[in-house]
Order: sequence, then structure tokens, then C-alpha cells
Amino acid sequence: VDEIETTSAKIPGPDNSNILSQRFLVKAGEKVKVQAVAASNGKDPGKGRLQINWIDQQGRFISASISIFNSTVEPNKYSKVFVVPLSAVEGVVYVSPHDKGSVLKFKSMEALRASKDD
Repeated sequence: VDEIETTSAKIPGPDNSNILSQRFLVKAGEKVKVQAVAASNGKDPGKGRLQINWIDQQGRFISASISIFNSTVEPNKYSKVFVVPLSAVEGVVYVSPHDKGSVLKFKSMEALRASKDD
């Protein structure tokens, strides 16, 4: 599985404590696999979100591809394969809690070129 060349990346910080994001270059029609290792922070399960916002050559938003997962208190890997829209040249992947009631701990996040087995 090939890692995607990134143009910029953000990690959690003082102004962005709950969202992991990464911007990367894409080709129309290719498949991108987003995966994260996450656990809910506490006794209750939570919901997480894997999302890619697709951007065209002029830097305009095209659409968003979203997958929601149910997280447990134990760390697990969550993944989803998305197909790049025809006019997209960049993707911005976001890995975050899905709602205000979900508090998650993310151990890792990756955006990869999907393999034939994905």
C-alpha cells in the first residue's frame, strides 16, 4: 500500500484539539483508503467520522465523502475506501468525533492509495 504524497498536515493543538486533518493530491477515479486507530475516552462508546472533502483545480469544494463509525473504549482500527470524483485534484481528509457528545482518543490516522484487496 502506497502512502499518499501530502501537501500539508495538521495535528491536534490549542486551536484544533479534536480534529486530525491532512491535505493530499489525488487523481480522478483512484481509490483512497482512510484509516484511523481510535478509542472512546471514558466508559461510554462514541461516534467517529472519516471524511474527505474533494477540491477541484481552482481550489473550490466539490463534495464530501463521509463514513461514521462506532468507537469502543478499546482502541480499534476503522477504515473506509473512497473513490475520487472526476474533477478532484486534491482531497482534505478529516478524522474527528462525529458529534459533541463523543469524546475520542486517536492513536493514528492515514490516507493511503487503496490496494486491489480494499
